[in-house]
Amino acid sequence: GSKVYKQASWLSTNAFSTVDTSTYTNYSVETNIKLTQNDIDLAAGITARYLDPNNFYYFRIKAGKLQIGKSVNGTVTILTQKNYTMTTNEVYSFTAVLNNSTLELYVNGFKELTVTDTSHTSGKIGLYAFKTSVEFDNVKVVHDRDFMPPTAPGNLRLLSKSETTADLSWDVASDN
Repeated sequence: GSKVYKQASWLSTNAFSTVDTSTYTNYSVETNIKLTQNDIDLAAGITARYLDPNNFYYFRIKAGKLQIGKSVNGTVTILTQKNYTMTTNEVYSFTAVLNNSTLELYVNGFKELTVTDTSHTSGKIGLYAFKTSVEFDNVKVVHDRDFMPPTAPGNLRLLSKSETTADLSWDVASDN
């Protein structure tokens, strides 16, 4: 099996773990999360654009709700949230996507939340737990993502046709 990163004990304070000293602007963070203990007020997830314990974004499950939020100078604000049930000892794939001011949370490949905010523009990535034992596995960071889709091909033209075939031509798509 793989090496699993664990928050093994129940803590009533925020537990952060961040990766190196790099700071990223536009990127995604993906991890598998398994809650191994349940509490009415538990929280676990991803921190992004993390500067210090008082300044960061979070993408998490907390008390039965998916949330995207922020902490600015220690003031925590929930930016968006929705009800979501997670089962103890079941693995969920969480992906946080940060594209300029757009923040998105995917769970098991489905976009569950999106919001815009400009409070934090760069920072470290990390993992987060509060009042729960949790396992994080398969953490993946894609930084400097290309969020601009290629242009669509255009100017479709019919060059020739017969009873069974048609020859077409079009202008190529471009990508940055």
